[in-house]
Amino acid sequence: MLEQLVGTLNGAGKPTHTYSSPDGSRVLLLPHGGRVLGLFAAGATENFYWTHPALCSVESASAFYGSDVWQNSGGDRTWLAPEVDIFFPKFPDLDLSTYWQPRELDPGRYEPVMENGTVRLVNRLTLTLSRSKERVALEMAKWVGPALNPLRYEKECESLGEVQYAGYTQHTALKLEDQKSNAQIGLWNLVQMPHGGQLLVSTYSRAEPKVYMGSIAPNDLVVTEQMVRYRMRAKGEHKIGLRGVAMTGRVGYLYAAGGEESA
Repeated sequence: MLEQLVGTLNGAGKPTHTYSSPDGSRVLLLPHGGRVLGLFAAGATENFYWTHPALCSVESASAFYGSDVWQNSGGDRTWLAPEVDIFFPKFPDLDLSTYWQPRELDPGRYEPVMENGTVRLVNRLTLTLSRSKERVALEMAKWVGPALNPLRYEKECESLGEVQYAGYTQHTALKLEDQKSNAQIGLWNLVQMPHGGQLLVSTYSRAEPKVYMGSIAPNDLVVTEQMVRYRMRAKGEHKIGLRGVAMTGRVGYLYAAGGEESA
């Protein structure tokens, strides 16, 4: 529930901002970590996104944010590429076992800035790139706007009854403070959904996934000529990759719980 999540975070000393779209969609922004932590349909209480179990109470959330563990609150996070330069500090010593999330990046020091009536989350940070050892100063920013239901003018939508829609448009920006630097840095976003659903990746042609992390059962990763279906139900951490040349730029996630389904 949105109100309960906001109350827990405020009680733990992590204030939030809520964006309301013209269609009633509500988006919960958490400056700590620069997260889009929640997405709620108009009048609905169910969050489309996964949030860390520690956020179920003020006590557990306070303990979580007071610890030195990686404070992954959940939701949509914005990170940097290439991963080898940002998250593998011992590279190129061929030691890929050390995976580290730079605290300057996450949770960073995001500051909410009001601009044209919209809250922008801005993080200024300095990182050391693993391969070049160059120190780079960056400014990251993200903000949201409306994304109205693309099917709202279709007659079939009128007969969908209890089907609810929620959406937003996310904008991100990255600035390299030293204009003379040759560093190649890029932005990417990761959306954390409730575990146990099915990821659908549309492709232009057959694309064989590469498993980078964990062990995935063959029947949980099904490849067809224009689709990759990944049933995300195994325990532990897993990561797959697909070559960009086959990607259409669209993915879907199907999740069912409590007699309801979301996509």
